[in-house]
Amino acid sequence: MYTIQNQYLKAEFIAKGAELQSLFHLQNQTEYLWQADPNHWGKHAPILFPIVGALKENTYQYNQESFTLTRHGFARDRKFDVVDQQAEAITFCLKADENTRQQFPFSFELYVSYRLVEESLVVEYKVVNCDRKTMYYGIGGHPAFNAPIDSRLSFEDYELVFEKGKFLQQIPLVDNCLDLTNALKEVSQSVYPLTHDLFKNDALVFETTTDEVQITLQSKKDTRKVIVSYKDLPFVGLWSTYPIASDFVCIEPWASVADIVTTNGQLTEKYGIEELAENQEKTYQYVITVK
Repeated sequence: MYTIQNQYLKAEFIAKGAELQSLFHLQNQTEYLWQADPNHWGKHAPILFPIVGALKENTYQYNQESFTLTRHGFARDRKFDVVDQQAEAITFCLKADENTRQQFPFSFELYVSYRLVEESLVVEYKVVNCDRKTMYYGIGGHPAFNAPIDSRLSFEDYELVFEKGKFLQQIPLVDNCLDLTNALKEVSQSVYPLTHDLFKNDALVFETTTDEVQITLQSKKDTRKVIVSYKDLPFVGLWSTYPIASDFVCIEPWASVADIVTTNGQLTEKYGIEELAENQEKTYQYVITVK
């Protein structure tokens, strides 16, 4: 377990998946991160790479070859190396190897950095294309937050509020793939009271503008809240388990998304795919603020 800490927060991580394990507020003595009960969902905040969501039939084609990748990719199950650690920040790195190339035929380096700034945890992903060809990939976050934050309350006492940013469309999932044909355009709803039925059709997936987006988990019965904010990321997913009723909700900023229902399976033509030219890099960031 690796730990960083400032006067407000203590955050803990493990090398497997470079995954955040705890986000504890020292002043109000509150754990904000879901603690991975395996009877509900046994993860805390996995990193999604080199895909987000599911591929149709878990396969894709690239250069006339077929590859298999399970939902959300392999990064969350791989051991990262710690390349830098300070009192209030830590950076992990995953590099391509023979095993990753069997599923994803590119040479890459993925750096995951966490930094505490007052009551916020800044999460940064840096993708480096070490290959001599364009790399096609997806990346995103999947943090799960306790709901209720106050154990004396219930899941239904909380709501998700879209406070900044414009939501261009809400795209339903059908058999783990996005149904663009039936997407809801120009989403006007900004407050989503939490119920377990909200997730009966899987995650709520939104395409957003790429200016600042801010989503808050809050309750009128609780002064504590979680704020997830980001820029330059075009999608976000909201999710909790169903029909199992779990006391958490995920707020997931994504650079890319699952396959669409009508996909042809070609990685280079995948909806929402990210592209990176040879020897180039790209950085993504989102911020978790707890109060």
